[in-house]
Amino acid sequence: MRAGGTIASLRGISADQLEEYYAMGYLSATNGRLEDAERIFNFVVMHNHLDARTHKALGMVRHLLGAHALAANSYVAASVLDVMDPEPVVHLAECMLAMDQVESAAPTIDHATQRLARSPNQQLQQRIELLKESIAKKRAANKTETHQGEA
Repeated sequence: MRAGGTIASLRGISADQLEEYYAMGYLSATNGRLEDAERIFNFVVMHNHLDARTHKALGMVRHLLGAHALAANSYVAASVLDVMDPEPVVHLAECMLAMDQVESAAPTIDHATQRLARSPNQQLQQRIELLKESIAKKRAANKTETHQGEA
């Protein structure tokens, strides 16, 4: 493990076996069995912590379950493991907004925009624009609440 190994390699679990587990998690998620998918993806992450795709999948399932803080942790791991992929950063910002962390979400969106410039994706660009609008609305609502509280 000191040389960057995984628990899977220590336990003799092959990459093909982990891929089978990933496929089961994916199938569970697409069939709406999110709790099962979370357990399966968590198993894969625990056995191969170096796979950005699985961290992203675990984050997605946790996000859908409303476990935004856990999803955010998974998205951070995915974004560190694949520094070119803007998608986990966009989802991280979504989680931050869901947790009312507006001021943390704004620079996260900026970071996602920078990543997106390196690998353009129209769908992600549209999500980023919607997130920017949400941030602006939440900031405006917070200012209104603050001013009403001062009156």
